[in-house]
Amino acid sequence: MEVSLSALEPIGELLLPTLLFKLVSLLLKNLLDFNCGAVYDMPSAASRFQVENLDKIINHVIPHFAEYPLHTVKKDYFEIFSQVCHLLQ
Repeated sequence: MEVSLSALEPIGELLLPTLLFKLVSLLLKNLLDFNCGAVYDMPSAASRFQVENLDKIINHVIPHFAEYPLHTVKKDYFEIFSQVCHLLQ
């Protein structure tokens, strides 16, 4: 995968390309940890990690977040998401 940072502009003292490189690196690490999914470049110079296979979501992604739970309201959303995935199985 090629990461293009040429169109990005600095924001204040924080250079956006450096921040995005770290975030894309995190997405790629998730790809390796979950052993499924793909990282897609978005038109807005962002990237997205996406898993479309229900079995891989249930067997790889959900167990990860069960072991390393999310915080705040995202945890509640994940619980609902997890229940829906298991109902669809």
